Amino acid sequence: MSRKTTAMESKVRLFFCDKSGIASPRFLDGLNVLSSSLASQNPDFSSKILPHTRKWEDIKILFSPSEAKLSPKEIALYAKSAESMGAESSAESSLYSASLMQNMPKILLKSITKDALWGGGKARNANINAYLEILRKSNHSELAKIFGTKRVDLDVLSACLEMLHSPRIEALHLYRGVAYKALSFESLEAGAQDFLRKSTLIFSNLFGAVRGGDALPYYHLNQNYRSEKLSLQSLYKAQRGEICALLDSAEIIIDLRAGVYVKAYPLKARPHYILPIPKGTSHQAKLHRGVALRNLATASLQGKNAIKAILQERFILTH
Repeated sequence: MSRKTTAMESKVRLFFCDKSGIASPRFLDGLNVLSSSLASQNPDFSSKILPHTRKWEDIKILFSPSEAKLSPKEIALYAKSAESMGAESSAESSLYSASLMQNMPKILLKSITKDALWGGGKARNANINAYLEILRKSNHSELAKIFGTKRVDLDVLSACLEMLHSPRIEALHLYRGVAYKALSFESLEAGAQDFLRKSTLIFSNLFGAVRGGDALPYYHLNQNYRSEKLSLQSLYKAQRGEICALLDSAEIIIDLRAGVYVKAYPLKARPHYILPIPKGTSHQAKLHRGVALRNLATASLQGKNAIKAILQERFILTH
């Protein structure tokens, strides 16, 4: 162990622990921010300082994407900021800098077609290639159907055509619709964010199922668009086996998806929880789902029993 690492561990302990040396649960989230860089110098650090780090593979929350997203320019700015902060960061960075890094979304430059993600790559890459081919060959009228708009924004078209060479941002940061505004991912504590990155499975229109922490490039594809080679139904039919295998490992499955995604990939006889939408507020369903996801994330800070309590109180178990 280096002297620098030892000194940094001491500083972290002093800041996050009380006089008896016991870490406060409120401050354990902050340790997650620093653990990655420290663990690279001292592999034992995480196990000693963060004994309660959870993996959350046994909970899966199915969620919808949104049409509203960060713009390509906004993603590029995040990528530039991440590059700048990465060049300046070190294990000796201040806790203030670590706090900034906590809210900095993961940015990747590697093409999504070369990234295995959780699986489902064969179907995902075939869908991406079909999408790009259609974009290149379609006329204005067909492009408008693909994007679900009356007119085609040439900047959007250009960004979509360049998606294999564009920076990618975490899915939970990319989407900016009503549900995601209600979720307000950036304002959650680090532990709650980590829970959502690992447990949320977003059923995207182009990439198929992706985890909340998976990095995606900017894209635009209307959920109702159908062609011989490109449709929501054919995509999820191709990914069905791998998604089923992923869900087989889950003890708890929570379905917060909109109807179109439920139809594209029905859970059938698999037990799962659904959120009842109050009568007369169906137009606010996206808002209710976003709030529910935030509540689950917040409850995760208290452990699985807190999540189960919310499910028993506000959700319905169905088969």
